[in-house]
Amino acid sequence: MITPVNLFRKDVNRKIDTVIKADDQANIFQEVDEYVVTREISNKLADFFEYYNENGITNGVWISGFFGSGKSHLLKILSYVLENKKYNGYHLGELFAEKITDDIKLKGDIQSSLRKINSESILFNIDQQAQITTKSDENAILKVFYKVFYDHQGFYGFQPHVAAFEESLVRDSKYEAFKQEFEKVYGQPWTEARKDYIKPQINDAIAQSCAVVYSADPEQYKNYLFKWQSQHKQSIEDFAMKVSDYINARGKNFRLNFFVDEVGQFIAERTKLMLNLQTLAETLYTKCNGNSWVMVTSQEDLENLVGDDSKVQSDDFSKIQGRFKVRMPLTSSSVDEVIEKRLLEKSDDGVPVLTRLFKREEENIRTLISFSNSGIQFRGYKDEHDFVNKYPFLPYQFDLFQQCIKSLSRHNVFQGQHQSVGERSMLGVFQHILKEMDLTNTHSLVSFDQMFEGIAGTLRTEAQNAILVANNNLGASNPMAVRVLKVLFMIKYYESFKGTARNISVLLIDRLNINLTIHNRAVEEALPNRFNEVCLNLVLLHNYLFFKYTNLIKYIWIC
Repeated sequence: MITPVNLFRKDVNRKIDTVIKADDQANIFQEVDEYVVTREISNKLADFFEYYNENGITNGVWISGFFGSGKSHLLKILSYVLENKKYNGYHLGELFAEKITDDIKLKGDIQSSLRKINSESILFNIDQQAQITTKSDENAILKVFYKVFYDHQGFYGFQPHVAAFEESLVRDSKYEAFKQEFEKVYGQPWTEARKDYIKPQINDAIAQSCAVVYSADPEQYKNYLFKWQSQHKQSIEDFAMKVSDYINARGKNFRLNFFVDEVGQFIAERTKLMLNLQTLAETLYTKCNGNSWVMVTSQEDLENLVGDDSKVQSDDFSKIQGRFKVRMPLTSSSVDEVIEKRLLEKSDDGVPVLTRLFKREEENIRTLISFSNSGIQFRGYKDEHDFVNKYPFLPYQFDLFQQCIKSLSRHNVFQGQHQSVGERSMLGVFQHILKEMDLTNTHSLVSFDQMFEGIAGTLRTEAQNAILVANNNLGASNPMAVRVLKVLFMIKYYESFKGTARNISVLLIDRLNINLTIHNRAVEEALPNRFNEVCLNLVLLHNYLFFKYTNLIKYIWIC
């Protein structure tokens, strides 16, 4: 007998890092080992590595894509691959190259870059690192780059003048001696004490330590860091020169690459920030002879991010485009492929069971997921292989869910730092649903209202209050009404999908052996006239709930 344990090749409850965070390096090996190189990703990487190996006319990469497209994951994987560090006995770049099985040239280009070029990667989310400044500061991007570059060297980037002081000690070959002397004088390591540098005792310890390592009078170094603070200046050219010095100190064929996540969200049509990013990338290219790349992610492609190009001189816009010449726009086409391979891949026992099930139920399935003719049309399963790959999900759910998330995000439904995209990736939502499902019966299917549960934790309170109240009051006596409400919430702003009774009924199908007559009647009884227009406007705009109860939905007003 097939069970959830032996239906899937890998344990669906295993930990999968479904939310890609630039600063999370706890599962580096697993991330690279399980990364799925889709056909789309393979094509994008082929273009990138041609430019990267040539070290020619550009050093900028723009990776764009919306929720679930994998842009942050690709950025992170590239940072690991190019650095080629060793984990679990494997060099990550070489491990990744072995995953390329259908493009011999790309595989060769990756291996060639690893042989010829040594590199270090600085990977960061620019919004997280920007606590040192504000987005309204025209030099915000430069300040963040200074910070992460200083941090990369072990300096205190949060206070750039402290980092500059440390940098000067390194140039004078005094840093290690200073740290030893400071700990002897103050009784605490410098790297722990430096955050409290304003304390008089720490200032005195700095003066005494500097006096020892420079063989000078301590009075010369009194309030030394405050002097650094008053004199410290930052510029794009100065930054590029510092990076150049760092690269040159590491010998030939070395590169220092910056991987910047969510730069589009940070810039958000601030033209001056965009121009500063372009100038920064261009100056790095010039001063470092192409040996420092800037690779960024954005929900918007480059043209849309700049916004009204009348605000940008045409030559400036051309420079921006020219600097970020390598474009990697990711679409939703590869999302289902990633989910199928990382989460839904079936076991040797599961494949024949599901294949036989599809052949028996093929005509029934075609009838079950037949939408009405109005609005956008979604495809069904291509064949038994498609059924096996996607089960227990339905083909339309991959694209419809992503389109719904896009529409909801544009209407400010998500909360906090995730208000633009929601917290979970699509892989995370699908895994959440799979964990909660009872798959002891292979006739079970995922219904679209279950998608709501995957994003519920990231919704604004006012957006989900009505559904929570409905669930508390009617969840036991009229669960279909609550399920309908969740579906209508999901599709509310996606205008291409028509919320007809037939379409809602299809979205709520949760098993192959469902009685369509009974199911359709239950859905229709949960849909009062114009429910789609009236109820959802109340839910989302006024936080009222209005729907039927028992055979006909009673009117319930909740303020």
